[in-house]
Amino acid sequence: MTLTIKKWFASGTRVPLTLPSGKPFEIFYKVLPIPTKNAAENGNWVTMVHGFPTSSFDWIPVIESIRKNFRQGTQEGALQCLVLDLLGFGESDKPNNHTYSIYEQADIIIALWRHLGITTTKIVAHDYGVSVMQEVLARLQEAFTSGVPAISHLVFLNCGFFPDLHRPILVQKLLLNDWIGPAIPYVITKAAFSQQMASVISPEHPLTAEEMHELWIGIENRGGTYIYHRLIRYIEDRKLNQVRWERSLRWVIETNLGSRGTEVEGVASRVGFIWGMVDPVSGAHVAEYLHESFGNRLLIQKLPDVGHFPQLEAPNRVASFVEKVLEI
Repeated sequence: MTLTIKKWFASGTRVPLTLPSGKPFEIFYKVLPIPTKNAAENGNWVTMVHGFPTSSFDWIPVIESIRKNFRQGTQEGALQCLVLDLLGFGESDKPNNHTYSIYEQADIIIALWRHLGITTTKIVAHDYGVSVMQEVLARLQEAFTSGVPAISHLVFLNCGFFPDLHRPILVQKLLLNDWIGPAIPYVITKAAFSQQMASVISPEHPLTAEEMHELWIGIENRGGTYIYHRLIRYIEDRKLNQVRWERSLRWVIETNLGSRGTEVEGVASRVGFIWGMVDPVSGAHVAEYLHESFGNRLLIQKLPDVGHFPQLEAPNRVASFVEKVLEI
């Protein structure tokens, strides 16, 4: 990365959004152009949603790789790429004494889409962000669609779809503990954060000290370390919503986002998964279960040398897969 996270934050926008609950929050976002040959056919927006515990800054290497791939080709149009920081992350508000939930994060992203007038979008999401999108997809499937744009294509990266298969690392287990969790934010340091991040990243693609520093600045920003134990409750949300979210996942894969059966046979898959297989949290064991569950209906690219953060560890391969599935 050549751009610092502070400059990234300074170049974006914080917009006040009022949720259905009546709560107002300021949410950080940026809109960046991505060249494409198919904008007119497939919609002009792509939304990228980050994972835990990082921010929209994660997507810079992938966006830059997509742009680089098109420098030698004809650029007939441009996608508008929306990247945002969810509540409690990056440059968005990080209220203390707040009950964070995936349900509320879905409200936030829907409110931002409405604010920007987005009626159709492609999706790229990682980890925590996938859970947010599963909630959005569940609402679409249940016809609870107020303000939800049409979703034309999806790419998901390493996510704990199945709570029974989730393997939290030590710091996640400690944060989930009702007694220990609230104390962790007061003792966590950049060194401890870097160690925990390194434990989920492939040793073949380690982040540099400078890259770790930028990620830490994003977490520490606006007092983010003090809400770690509150954000981690998403693991409980996955358990509570397991049936709904797995049902929406099955619907998405089996119907190809609603296109299967309504278009000609052989329609390209609009749903894809790209998976870091050496991720100790949601790695090969989750990918294999997905494959066992969906067989040939599943479009998945397995990265045998990549860990939990494919977008940081192997951005060029992620970019190529995203271009293919999103028909950029």
